Amino acid sequence: MLYNVLIVEDDRQMAQSLAAQIGVMGHTVVIAYGPRVAIRQLTEVIPDVIFMDINMPGVDGLEVLRFLRRDPATMKVPVIIVSAEDQEAAKQAALEAGANYYIVKPPMMEDIEKALKTAVRLDPTESAETPADAPPESPADSPSSAAPDQTASSVTPPNPPGTSPTPADQPAKSSAPSA
Repeated sequence: MLYNVLIVEDDRQMAQSLAAQIGVMGHTVVIAYGPRVAIRQLTEVIPDVIFMDINMPGVDGLEVLRFLRRDPATMKVPVIIVSAEDQEAAKQAALEAGANYYIVKPPMMEDIEKALKTAVRLDPTESAETPADAPPESPADSPSSAAPDQTASSVTPPNPPGTSPTPADQPAKSSAPSA
């Protein structure tokens, strides 16, 4: 099944990398470069799943997560935390705040696939344990070079083999072709 995914990440390079990995799987991806943009984005479109960083300027990811779990429109949307924090206390805090899954940056494709498969099957009140083989924190996860929390962008996944290209001026659809 293909999903509409929202990535909430203030580091533009990390957001683009994660979007590319998710897009290769065929999912439609929208990036919100920070928590305020994410909240605005969520007033327009509710995604099928959210990938979110914890450490962001201003409002952190856990505060956004708590907000999502209180809002009837988003309380059931699976949330996967993607963070450079590899401490058990951070993981536990995220799961207690309502995260469905937690992966450590930089995520490997297998981690993203497993997180998606697991998180979308869980009831929002449930969470999965973090995989024991999560990759260690990378020096590339140093302070963000991203601009302040100002924009959201959409990433269209590449076309699967045998399909026609989607015009750049039209949003990509993730629904199955009609019979």
